[in-house]
Amino acid sequence: MRQTQRLVLLCCVLTFATAQAEEGRIPIFEPVEFDGATGDFSGRYVLTRDITVASGFDPVIRFNGTGTETVDLDLNGFRVTHDGTANSVIFADDLRSLTVRNGFVSAAGSGLFVIGGNCIVEQLIVEAGSAHGVWLNGPWTAVVRDNVVIAGGYAIFVESNAGRPVKSARIEDNMLTDVGHTGIFVLSYQDSPFKSVTIRGNTAKHDGSPPDIQDYGIRVTHVEGASVRENSIANFPRVGIDIFGSSGNAVTGNVVRECGDGISIRSTSGALVADNVVSDNTDDGIQFSQTATRNVVERNVMINNERYGLYFESGSDDNTFGRNTARGNGGGSCTFGTPICGTPDFCDGGTNINNTSFGDNLVPGPPTC
Repeated sequence: MRQTQRLVLLCCVLTFATAQAEEGRIPIFEPVEFDGATGDFSGRYVLTRDITVASGFDPVIRFNGTGTETVDLDLNGFRVTHDGTANSVIFADDLRSLTVRNGFVSAAGSGLFVIGGNCIVEQLIVEAGSAHGVWLNGPWTAVVRDNVVIAGGYAIFVESNAGRPVKSARIEDNMLTDVGHTGIFVLSYQDSPFKSVTIRGNTAKHDGSPPDIQDYGIRVTHVEGASVRENSIANFPRVGIDIFGSSGNAVTGNVVRECGDGISIRSTSGALVADNVVSDNTDDGIQFSQTATRNVVERNVMINNERYGLYFESGSDDNTFGRNTARGNGGGSCTFGTPICGTPDFCDGGTNINNTSFGDNLVPGPPTC
C-alpha cells in the first residue's frame, strides 16, 4: 500500500516537473532589464511575486530589443508598482512582438510604454497617476483589449511614428474610468497615416477634474478607414468622440452623454455617422466643422443638448443627412450662410446650404430643414 502511494506521489511529482519544463516560462521576481545587444532574450516570462520600486527613474521591467525578439509577459495576477519618477513601469523598445497580460500595473507616471513591434495588451488593470495608462508609439500592429485603465493623462494612446508606419490597431472592450484627459487617442501623422483602426465596445468616463483642451472621450486624428462603434462615453468636457483630418471612417452605434460636443467631425470627408444616441451635452449633439464635407448622417438620436442637436458650420457642405431625430435641444445663434436654416434642434450654416436631407428627418422646423 505504501509502495503504491509512493509511486502515485512520484508520478505526480514527475508529471508536475514535466509540465513545468514543457511550459518553459522564465520567472521574474525583481526589477530587471533585458538587452538584445548581449543576446536574444526572446521567451515566455511569468511574474512570480509582486514587485514594487519606491523611487528612481528606471522602469521596473525593461526590454531593449534589436527588432527580432518575441516576448510574452504574463503578470500572473501579480502587481508591478513604481512610485518614483520613471517614464513607465514596463518599457519595451524595438521588439518584433510583445504580449503583456493578466495582472496589475500601478505607476506615479505612465503604466506601459512600448515603441515599435507588434503589440498585444490584454486583461490588465492599469493605474497611471499623472500620465498615460497604455502608450504605444509606432507599433506595426496594436491590440489593446479587455483592460481596466485609470489614468491622469490619456488612458490609451496609440500613435504612429515617422519611421514606423502603423498597419492596424484594435482597441476593444476596455473600461476606462477616472480619466484625467483623453480616454482613447489614436494619432497618425499625415506622412504615415493609419490604414485600419477599430475602436469598439469601450466604456470611458472622465474623472470630473477641471476642464482642459485635451479632454476627449475618443479622439481619432489623420486616420483612413477607422471604425468607432458601440462605445459608451460620458463626462468629457471638450468632446465625446472627435474625428479630425480623416477619411472613410464610420462612427456608429455609440452612446455619448454629458460631454462638451457629443460627436465632432472636423476636416473630414466620406464619414458615416449613424445610429448614435447623443444627449445632455453642454454644446452641440453632433457637429460638423472645419470644412467637413461629403459625409452621411443617418438614424441618430440627439436629445437635450444645450446647443443644437445637429449643427453644420459654415464651410461644411455637401453632407447628406436623413432619418435623424432631434428633440429638446437648446439652440443658439444660427447665423452662418445665406439663406439660413435653423431651429433649436438643427442649424445648417453650410455655405449656400448644400447639405441635403430630402425632408425625411424627424427634426422640428421649417420644411427646408
